[in-house]
Amino acid sequence: EWSPRTDWEIRLWNHLKQVQDSPYRVNLEEIVSGTGLANCYEFLANHEYPQKRNTDVHECFQQAGDMKGKVVAENTSTCELCRMAMGTVMGAYGSAVGSCAMTFLPTGGVYITGGLAPRNSQWIMEHSSKNEEGLSSSSA
Repeated sequence: EWSPRTDWEIRLWNHLKQVQDSPYRVNLEEIVSGTGLANCYEFLANHEYPQKRNTDVHECFQQAGDMKGKVVAENTSTCELCRMAMGTVMGAYGSAVGSCAMTFLPTGGVYITGGLAPRNSQWIMEHSSKNEEGLSSSSA
């Protein structure tokens, strides 16, 4: 499950509960995935900061079908909302990995697999442990 940590994440959490028709919880996959990246951007662009939309990026996002997360990831350098969405996803990702490490206490380290880490390793290295305005802290 995903637990929001900031006021805006609580608003996102409430929105996703409505979208999923789930009164009590939001699955971590609704945030920490390519779909989650699209969910975060869509909430920011349509509910929180519609005035900050980058018109070209938003149009491409709308037409991307199942590749919306990729559009967001590819535009973090030019689109503020994409950066905010990526920060939220990576913050949740770091939190989930940290929780796993604390739960299992692996003495040999934690190995992260899947698509998010290798595709976004540069973002993780540049933003790890930073707390930028509008972004969650990332401990990845």
